[in-house]
Amino acid sequence: MKNWDGIPRKDGATMAIKGTRNPLVLKAVILAVALQEIGGGAVAPVISTIISENPQYAAATVMLISTMPFLSIALTSAFYEHIERHFEKRALTLFSIALFCLAGITPCMLGDNIPLIIAMRFCFGIAVGCLVPMVMSLINSFYKGKERASMLGLVQTSGSIGGVAFQTIGGYLGAADWHYCFLAYFISLAVLAFAFFALPNPPATAARDEAGTGDDASSEKRYLAPTGKQPRLPLGIVASYLCLFVYMTCIITFVNNISIIVSESGYGGAEVAGLCLSAHTVTGMLAGVLYGPLFGKLRTFTLPITTLVGALSLMIIYSSNSLTAIFAGSGLLGISAAATLAGFFNSFSMREQGGSSRYTSLGVTVQFLGQFLGSFIIEIILSITGGSFGHDAFLVASIACMVAFAGISLLSVAEKGRVEAECRLTTEGTK
Repeated sequence: MKNWDGIPRKDGATMAIKGTRNPLVLKAVILAVALQEIGGGAVAPVISTIISENPQYAAATVMLISTMPFLSIALTSAFYEHIERHFEKRALTLFSIALFCLAGITPCMLGDNIPLIIAMRFCFGIAVGCLVPMVMSLINSFYKGKERASMLGLVQTSGSIGGVAFQTIGGYLGAADWHYCFLAYFISLAVLAFAFFALPNPPATAARDEAGTGDDASSEKRYLAPTGKQPRLPLGIVASYLCLFVYMTCIITFVNNISIIVSESGYGGAEVAGLCLSAHTVTGMLAGVLYGPLFGKLRTFTLPITTLVGALSLMIIYSSNSLTAIFAGSGLLGISAAATLAGFFNSFSMREQGGSSRYTSLGVTVQFLGQFLGSFIIEIILSITGGSFGHDAFLVASIACMVAFAGISLLSVAEKGRVEAECRLTTEGTK
């Protein structure tokens, strides 16, 4: 791990850094912030109730309460790097958590004013849109090599745990009154307090270079083009974004269609579909914990293999002739989703230079755009092919995931040298 106890000054003194200096506490506070990455699910269990109790609004309008955060997350993430340049990471993190709490809880007090609730959910997405790339940026600042890969995997696990917690508490509170589901976001006040006392602000790249702790390869001057502007995105990064977009389209297809395929097959209703989603989440938590060791063993082959597992999982669900097969496919897809997302962002992190979070923040934008637009894309494909949601959607998703696998495999061959160099870094990091 990088030396972050303080920034040496020219006069020999050390500039103090707020927050913990304990490595375990640092890891805990970063993972606590990551708990909120999938926090939008608190409202999911009560969407049908909101629709039935507000007939004056179209169902599609009410569903924006659930989906609007995806749009604002994508938009905010696209500009996150520019935001990060003007604010300290610690201050920006604390502000984002505070906005998460405020925009998350406020709809509870807005009655049946659906448009205003949707507006607050847009603000909620802005908070998440800052927090997701911020977590990646903090990991890039404090960790390198296999330790960074391990942290990226743990972030997927932490996000899954938070998602389950918000959804479960929101559903429990929403059973009494749908407005109460938003009270689940009070949990984040504890995260805000923890981050306020424990989260350190990473030393700026310029300060490290001035102190002699940086190197030319990571300087801001090297990162910028001769004109002072950022260089164009490398072709390999653009191709990775396309593969990530396709992959996230496949994942959201599973989420939106698992209840349909369960019902069509006669295996049950919402409760069975919920168990499939739970299997997906639980195995994803496990995969997140194991991603670091997995990356250390498989290295270049990690991302292609996890993507292939995703394609096979979707095909298993499509061709299933038993509920057991659907459960197995859901669980395998959870493993694939957590490990593949960690793999993509590990790849983006390895390319970052000069303390930038450019590739990572744009990756978050692509991730959530895939979730927001995925259903529309699948619907267009199904309308062209004469298919329908359910089984046909899983067939389209499995084919799309195989295309993503092919693209990722080609990219991984080109990235082999970079990955091997990353794996040679010790878990102690560099000073």
